[in-house]
Amino acid sequence: MESTNGTAGHTADRVKVLERELARVTAQRDDLAADVEALCMQQGSESIFASSSTVLRERILATQKELNSTKQQARKLLGRLVLCATTGATRWPVEPAVTRTCNVLMCDVAQLASVQAERNSLREDLVNYRTSKRHADSSWRAERDKAERLEKELAFYQAQSARAMADRDKVCPLSHPTPNASSSVDH
Repeated sequence: MESTNGTAGHTADRVKVLERELARVTAQRDDLAADVEALCMQQGSESIFASSSTVLRERILATQKELNSTKQQARKLLGRLVLCATTGATRWPVEPAVTRTCNVLMCDVAQLASVQAERNSLREDLVNYRTSKRHADSSWRAERDKAERLEKELAFYQAQSARAMADRDKVCPLSHPTPNASSSVDH
């Protein structure tokens, strides 16, 4: 009997050690994923890995997958609860995995809400940038058209001025002496 209890105790200790190791490795994986996301967000669209919108989209999809998985686990647990209720069990067995699942579910819901809020904020910024770009483009086109119109008006008035001077010189050639005419009078 003691050897069985000793083996069970050793197995329980081993399970606890493995659970702690799994939690540490999972936390390390999550930290590395966060670092990769941060690098992708910093480098923007020049990144060889992914653009920031791709990172956000993947984060949203991963969170939705985790949420769906947690929902399935919750449905299973609800089924067990119904089974306990229908069989007349006075106490529903709560496992540590159930508690962890509930905690993960709450964290996932919070993460999903924050990612969706960030996505909505980015969409709003994108709409604002597109609106301001359209406004800037239309202003630039208006200024370009105005400059072209002013250049045409300038060319027209220069041509009119040159024509008026030519007409004036035809009518009164002596009223404005030319350099050649003044040099011939002096001789």
